[in-house]
Amino acid sequence: MTPQASRHIMYGDIENESGLEGVIMSKLAQRAQKLFIQHLRENNLKVTQERLALLDEIFATSDHLDADDLLARMKVKKRKVSRATVYRTLDLLVQCGLVRKSRLGREHYFYEKMEPGGGHHHMVCMATGKIIEFWDADLDERLRHICHDHKFRPSFISIQIQGLSEEGQKVEQETSFF
Repeated sequence: MTPQASRHIMYGDIENESGLEGVIMSKLAQRAQKLFIQHLRENNLKVTQERLALLDEIFATSDHLDADDLLARMKVKKRKVSRATVYRTLDLLVQCGLVRKSRLGREHYFYEKMEPGGGHHHMVCMATGKIIEFWDADLDERLRHICHDHKFRPSFISIQIQGLSEEGQKVEQETSFF
């Protein structure tokens, strides 16, 4: 069995009424699906194949996606999902804490799955739109100390650095007037 195949398990019989059959998902995604279904039911919302497929797509990637990226991925997989369903589902996923919504340097929002212990920060290239994730244990520890010194309990810590990546610096040099 390949390492990738060994990380996946079947959805099982969680939601037969949705018509979802034979979809493979990671353990993290399976837990996310259970939480999402619980959130939908607690709020008297329908558990649909489209919503679960969108959740699956988000948890199948480590990319930062915007709503258009997600819609395009669904079309490539020949899954019929409306733009409105994508936006509504993203909002629901953010509400229940499974997805983080971030404005990363551009005029629109990006979404990424939340993972236990998966905290990280972002460097955003203003020329290319490239997003570089980084994590530094010493930096995070220093930020926790600062919060403690101010008697502040953080629920989430995020740093975003905007600037120019190596590629962005080249683009800037090539397009600069001076």
